[in-house]
Amino acid sequence: GLVIWDGSVVLGKYLEHSFQKNEEIKGSKILELGSGTGLVAISAACLGAEVWATDLEYSLKNLRINARRNSNAIKNAGGTLHVEELDWKNPKKSAKNIPFADLDFVVASDVIWVEWLIQPLVQTLDYILSSSKRRKETNHKRETCIILSHQTRSKASDAKFFAELRKLDMRWKEINSELHHPKFAGGGKIKILKIDRHTS
Repeated sequence: GLVIWDGSVVLGKYLEHSFQKNEEIKGSKILELGSGTGLVAISAACLGAEVWATDLEYSLKNLRINARRNSNAIKNAGGTLHVEELDWKNPKKSAKNIPFADLDFVVASDVIWVEWLIQPLVQTLDYILSSSKRRKETNHKRETCIILSHQTRSKASDAKFFAELRKLDMRWKEINSELHHPKFAGGGKIKILKIDRHTS
């Protein structure tokens, strides 16, 4: 939780560049997985969203410090930032503090690299999408949208991640690089993926 990865900059700037134009992000509910320093969560909150920045317990102290340092900017933008613990091995444990069923977006950056964490990550995504099914019973037009920035660190980890998605009937597509922020596009090395549930 002490390093700002390039993927978080690319994703934060993508949200600013592509979503602020139509105000789709303003007033939305967003969960960031593996927040680290909280850059993406803070960026989203500064665009007027209500955001839950999450990570393991050992990262929360620094995450809260960064949230406090940006509290005025977040408040002025009409956003809100919550900091919560979320263990991918047991997402249900955090259900009382995070409204999984009401999320509009889930975001994450550079989370696909440690091979043994990939299955818990995908199971957490599955849990969130399963929780969001009941959104269809309300006035929401769609289920939760998952947006990840990704840079290949290990071909084996990538293969496992996409295999785990397929097992749980999830699909993904790469967002056209032309929609990235023109000055923060990651030089072609960083992709932004949109993930949702495959429906036939």
